[in-house]
Amino acid sequence: MKKVTVFGKLGSGKSTMSKRLAAVKGIPLYPLNLMVYKKNGDLVDRQTYNKKHEDMLRQDQWIIDGFAPIASTLRRGGYLNLYRLALFDELLLGDQATT
Repeated sequence: MKKVTVFGKLGSGKSTMSKRLAAVKGIPLYPLNLMVYKKNGDLVDRQTYNKKHEDMLRQDQWIIDGFAPIASTLRRGGYLNLYRLALFDELLLGDQATT
């Protein structure tokens, strides 16, 4: 387990699961919300986000918490592909329990 992507619905425990996994495995955690939004809540510009995202994916190990903009996952250079999804070796899906 070197490259982990954590997806799930809002409130499904993605962040909690990601933080715990990063602590146990010693793998760097990248919460995408921290890359997508500025501290004041505004969106970062697309070019800044894309640069941070690509730099992150070049790392040997990562845990990515969240989905973020769909284009960063499915498009690169104008070609439809499975950019980030093709790189992970583990996928964790957070899901809310139904009662």
